Amino acid sequence: LKDFVKYTAKAGLDTTELKKALDMMYIVPKKANDMMNVGMLECFTGKIQALGQLIMQDTLMVVDPETPKPCKRQVFLFEQLMIFSEPFERKLDWTVYIYRNSIKVNHMR
Repeated sequence: LKDFVKYTAKAGLDTTELKKALDMMYIVPKKANDMMNVGMLECFTGKIQALGQLIMQDTLMVVDPETPKPCKRQVFLFEQLMIFSEPFERKLDWTVYIYRNSIKVNHMR
């Protein structure tokens, strides 16, 4: 699809719809992956739907002031809340995320 956009532009034709389709090809797999990871979050007692849209999710190294050793955390940033979870491998190819803590987004400064 990227090549279609490239060569259509070189031909001097309108690429608006092709660019929209290309953007969609990037967005859909990312959104699916994000939602799959949210679905693997365990021990969170709130309602995920009430947190607003998922803005981003990624792995983050967090340091606890009591222990100098950094910990790997999967962080989910929603419109209303940031959730910190611990990756836990159930099987060789199956990871879940155990809820550890959260921060209300409106309390972050």
